[in-house]
Amino acid sequence: YELVEFDTGDATGELHFLADSISSSATTTFYLYFGNSAASAYSDYDTYGRNAVWSQYEAVYHFTEDPTTIGNLLTDSTGNGYDLSVETEALATSTGQLGGGVSLISSTGFMRASTFQWATGTPLTTSGWYKMSAASNEALWQFGTGAQPDQLYFEPWDAGTNRGQYIFGNTSGTTYTFTPRDTTNWNHFFTIGATSTSDNNYVYHDNILRETQAQTVLNPGNTDANGMQVGRTGGAGSLEAEVDELRFAAVIRNTDWMTAEYNNQYTPFNFYAISSVEAYVPDQVIDEATHDITAGGSA
Repeated sequence: YELVEFDTGDATGELHFLADSISSSATTTFYLYFGNSAASAYSDYDTYGRNAVWSQYEAVYHFTEDPTTIGNLLTDSTGNGYDLSVETEALATSTGQLGGGVSLISSTGFMRASTFQWATGTPLTTSGWYKMSAASNEALWQFGTGAQPDQLYFEPWDAGTNRGQYIFGNTSGTTYTFTPRDTTNWNHFFTIGATSTSDNNYVYHDNILRETQAQTVLNPGNTDANGMQVGRTGGAGSLEAEVDELRFAAVIRNTDWMTAEYNNQYTPFNFYAISSVEAYVPDQVIDEATHDITAGGSA
């Protein structure tokens, strides 16, 4: 599991754990043990530690760290080392969709993981949350700063009228529009990038399909030394938005996965229910050393 943060006063927190499975037709029960002051948490690298939770991802950002100083790092929870560094100008904290978030509003700053590149021929699924009060002609995420060898970026709401743009290699047909735009609440996005020219790329906003584009570039990728950046397109600019819970996976996720993620994060209490606290009764262990037990006899 990963305990991202908790507030003992408000009795709130953010916890992620890796489940073996969840039934699609019946309630799946999980147990959370608490109240043992002598218990210690797993380390990030333990078998049941943080990194194991995100083993099916390339990078995961919760944005709970401090972004208010240039050079500060925002942790990649996968353990792959793709931490984001604040560059150009300080950013601000934000109340995110899940716990803390980052605000790039009224700043020229952005975040970068310079070693995080996307290998050619690797499919890409991304998801996360953004809040925007108006259009901003910058990417929420991009790899590199151009076609190196291919452009890879996502602009949720750029300068066009209610327009977004998603480029995963394609050089045309990458813009789309939809209305209405929610300018006051957090919005979920989910992008799918294919590597075969017989497949499609997709963009979902708030669990609704908004864009389908035929993939025209075989095995796109971007291995530029600028790495992955959050909050700009090309080599300049800064997105006017708040960002939270950004995830990158090197697989094609299906819509069931997307819907489960969206429902879990958008309306958690509709996704799960909490039962009453059960009394813990420890197992009874027979002390063999102090008992003489014989077949047919008594102790």
